[in-house]
Amino acid sequence: MQYVYFQSHDRKMGFTLVELMVASTVALLVLGGVFASLSQYQKTFHRKNIEQEVQQNVRSAMMFLQRDLRYAGSGLTMGFQDLDDWFGLDSSIRNIPWIISSGDGRDELIIAGITGEPVATLTSWVNEGGSQLSLTILDSTILPYYPKVGDVLLIASIEPVVVTSVISETEVQVSRDPLMLNTGLHLIYPAGTEVFQINVIRYSVADVEGVPTLLRDDSRFTFESNADRVVADGIELFEVTRSGNLVNIRLRGRSRNKVSGLTNDTIGDSLLRIELDSQNHLRNTTPALRIQGWPSDILYATNEVSGSSPTATPVPGVTVTPLPTADPGSTPTPQPTAAPQPTAQPQITPTAQPTVAPSPTPTPDDSPGNSGNAPGQVNRPKKK
Repeated sequence: MQYVYFQSHDRKMGFTLVELMVASTVALLVLGGVFASLSQYQKTFHRKNIEQEVQQNVRSAMMFLQRDLRYAGSGLTMGFQDLDDWFGLDSSIRNIPWIISSGDGRDELIIAGITGEPVATLTSWVNEGGSQLSLTILDSTILPYYPKVGDVLLIASIEPVVVTSVISETEVQVSRDPLMLNTGLHLIYPAGTEVFQINVIRYSVADVEGVPTLLRDDSRFTFESNADRVVADGIELFEVTRSGNLVNIRLRGRSRNKVSGLTNDTIGDSLLRIELDSQNHLRNTTPALRIQGWPSDILYATNEVSGSSPTATPVPGVTVTPLPTADPGSTPTPQPTAAPQPTAQPQITPTAQPTVAPSPTPTPDDSPGNSGNAPGQVNRPKKK
């Protein structure tokens, strides 16, 4: 049997031009798909970040508004004077919260009240008619209270006073009449009585660095510019309406920069927008925001007062009738009433014990010095 052997010759292996073109085309298609996916992912990620930022700004603004509305009107027992006399507001403001409608989606909201936490307590006893307060500043608040002229304080959640002068960081001169200096207090307040501060908050919308921004102005603080008043930027719509005790708020926020590929761009400026609505029930709905004065027989801010009392203890068998109005220099004299005796025995008439009548409350009309030489007025700047 004869075998035939074939001898192979060595040669160099390689790719043809057609093979290279096909491989390059496939690689380009794969890389193009990968880059397209990465680009789309990056755009989606960027858009989500912008959407979350706008949503966070709108929700943060709504949170501030709802929190302040809960305290609107609290502590406003302002006497006969109007709110502009106490806080320097516009004279047309008659109730709180006050809404100024602009018609272009940039309303203003004015809120006045206490935050519910005292800023200080009375260090020492304050008698009726007193006008100087010694304060113990509480450190439980977020920011410690530093008194200044024009502050409106509420003593024991009962009586408002305005600070007319600051003697020290803990000593102030006050007046229960915002237009007259050193008009004394109506009641007697023991040491430890809580003192609150009534503040005024104003919300508005203005452009800051070319971006519509919700601003919050607080009477407790001093602001150098609108940048210090910023609550949330990008708020281009701020509408407030009130129906009875229900306050409706609508906010619309927008992004700072344009976002490409928006599907819900109704305005056509490529800015992402988010709207938020809320309904808020007012807790404090006192319509008149004032009290009609104090009865003449009220002497204390609390029913139980530790320590000595300046009033006399009533004697059994003696009826004391409080006078509706007290004239200066006159003291009501109680008249003894004898009880009937069942048998004919000598009657013993109890001796009437004198009582210390409350001193007459000074008013701007009958207090000394008000006729002819009126005390200085408290100059309060008007805020627009």
